[in-house]
Amino acid sequence: MRISNMFHFTENHRFYIFRDFSLSSMDYKLLNHLYQPMIGAYAISTYMLLFQHIPAEQLGYSKLEQQRKLFLSLQLEPSERGRKWLTEQTSLLEAVGLLQTTQKWMVEDEEQIFEYRLFAPLNPYEFFKNHHLTLLLRDKIGKHAVLALKSELCCEVDASLQHKTCNEVNLSVPFYEVFQLNSNMIDEELEQALSEVGIGEPEQATSINSSDYDVQYADIIMRFPRHAKHRPFVEKLKYKPEQLADLNYIANKYQIGVTQLCRLLDEEGVFDNEGMLLLDGLQQQANLIFSQQNKREQDTVYYLNQKKANDTAKQLDYQDEVAVAKQHCLEVPPSLVGKCSMEQYNMMLRNEPYIKVLQNFFPGTVPEHVYKIFSVLNLNYKCPDEVLNVLIHYLKVNNFSWNRPFIESIVSDMLGKDVTSYETAVDYIRLQTERKRKKDQPSNFRQSKNKHKKPQIAMHTNTAESTAPVSEEEYERGLQKAKMLEKMLKQKDT
Repeated sequence: MRISNMFHFTENHRFYIFRDFSLSSMDYKLLNHLYQPMIGAYAISTYMLLFQHIPAEQLGYSKLEQQRKLFLSLQLEPSERGRKWLTEQTSLLEAVGLLQTTQKWMVEDEEQIFEYRLFAPLNPYEFFKNHHLTLLLRDKIGKHAVLALKSELCCEVDASLQHKTCNEVNLSVPFYEVFQLNSNMIDEELEQALSEVGIGEPEQATSINSSDYDVQYADIIMRFPRHAKHRPFVEKLKYKPEQLADLNYIANKYQIGVTQLCRLLDEEGVFDNEGMLLLDGLQQQANLIFSQQNKREQDTVYYLNQKKANDTAKQLDYQDEVAVAKQHCLEVPPSLVGKCSMEQYNMMLRNEPYIKVLQNFFPGTVPEHVYKIFSVLNLNYKCPDEVLNVLIHYLKVNNFSWNRPFIESIVSDMLGKDVTSYETAVDYIRLQTERKRKKDQPSNFRQSKNKHKKPQIAMHTNTAESTAPVSEEEYERGLQKAKMLEKMLKQKDT
């Protein structure tokens, strides 16, 4: 019993006991000779005390009482020492599989109660097949005593029948060959009475253990192969609620059931050598299953919707064409200039299915993968034909790529912005074209800015003319001008 705070387990808390079995003489002998040497006489006496709260000839639930009754019956002090002793004895019973303790919080009454669920001892064959119980008994009483108890409790087959082959025929007679029931009459009173008398589970309150999880340990262990490689690791999940919580998180995240989860736990790379759960490896495997399921569902929806669309097209008459307002008319692409007017072109985009529009834009046969892309967008994504036609115009005019990721990125953006009609689709592609034009504008602006720069000042360079020799007359004239300037500066200073 895991109790972190002893004030949560006192003699004032109430409890009840449940058992759905009765002890036989063989069970008493097993408790005395097998279980008592392992867990001690005090634990067995606690087990018998809990067992006797329900009459031996009855099964089901005991009355709701205070734990003070247990303390007084076991002569325990209602103190921390007595509580600790009782938790130790119940822990021993839980470890060998004779008891399960559950702490429950009753929301309406704001009360905490305890459920003690008793289990019958294992029969000798099951006990000695359980290795950890057999090894624990060996450590307590020795190997020879264990072998003696096994030979005493289990009767072996006659030696004359061992190691001999034989053919078997089942001679047992089934129930309906001996008895005949009147199945034409249904006794409603009897059915109701049996359902009321039957043992029913009480309404479960909010639990603090792993019973809150969608996938419980019992669901996994019942479906997991007994001789699988990871069976010992899966059995340890019973005592690891945090790993069980991780499994439930992955199961809910990737929408996988218990059967698929058991299949994943038997894969390589899910557990390490010490039996710890490797979440990264498990999530990768779960993601693969989720992707495969999603693809199968998409293919199924695609084919069903395609069949439904074909059937609907056969039953419905052609509807009247819808005109296009002038402000939402698109220009005719160069490949169709001369073949149709602007009005005819926009009427085609607005009213024709996308298959016919694709056939007008491709000179030969439309590639199969292009058909596949647009059919998925139309049937699975529920994108209308008129919106797809505007998208085809947008791709053709701008010479964009026709690969699937690029087209799906545009459609997902359109659907995310509620583009579901011809007019909104036209506004969308015009906005995208304007953004692309503005994005390309800064480079043109820099080029035009360079044209209006200030003219560069010519720099003096040592050319061949400047390096020519000066004559004597030019030298004399220059020298006189320099002297005159010097005189004028002196007079000005004085």
